[in-house]
Amino acid sequence: MVAARVSLCCLILLLLGGCALPIHPGFPISESQALSARDAMMQRPKALDRPLVIIGGYRAPYHVQVRTMTGRLIKMTSQVRADALGVSVMYDGSIESATDHVIRNIEKMWPSDNPEFTVEVDIVGISMGGLVARHGAATGIQSDGSTRKRLRIARLFTIATPHLGACLADSLAPDYMTRQMKQGSEFLTALDEADADRAYEMICYARTNDAVVGATRTAPLGMSPYWVHGPWTLSHVTVARDWRISADIARRLRGESPLSLEASAPPRN
Repeated sequence: MVAARVSLCCLILLLLGGCALPIHPGFPISESQALSARDAMMQRPKALDRPLVIIGGYRAPYHVQVRTMTGRLIKMTSQVRADALGVSVMYDGSIESATDHVIRNIEKMWPSDNPEFTVEVDIVGISMGGLVARHGAATGIQSDGSTRKRLRIARLFTIATPHLGACLADSLAPDYMTRQMKQGSEFLTALDEADADRAYEMICYARTNDAVVGATRTAPLGMSPYWVHGPWTLSHVTVARDWRISADIARRLRGESPLSLEASAPPRN
């Protein structure tokens, strides 16, 4: 009985962990190497160039994604908690209302005297959070038709974001927000059209075995993500806990050479 339980625990760790995953040449780092990079950065704090905002995904509680990513990035950069703002959009009913929610929080923490734009920020958008950021930068029209400030983004890091629509939403879209994330939706089409005037840098990340979004859908048309192999189960759900991705973002925030080498099309979802 004890042996069976040990075997089951080992199997679960193998499925959920990243240590046994193959290494992609375009992102040539293991989870253990990422942890070493984390430790090195934590020993040498470095100030951020601008405020950092982390936006969570669809129906994700704050502590599941946002708190994890916010804490990690601050520990690997300035180590000043006030430099970052984490926003969960768990209770918003549309990407438009989620965008309004994020901008209100940014204005509350770092008020801007510019009537059209927020202060300049770097943003990490987890899953749907990347679409929220793109929408906030693209238009100043609120969900009720009134106007608001637009996001002034310097760099946008998106993690497993359904830029080309979420695979799961194509077959299961129980609410308006998920229908906005269907491939070819009116919302996504409008975002792509607005990208012609995009003035900020965007870096996309993906993990394979993503049954929710699909790794091949995690960058807009004409772009490719930096991707790593993900676990066979719960790859999308646990993506915010991938040290390879968070360490790479931290290196970029610090102005240092990233761990990833080349963006490319993932071979599969």
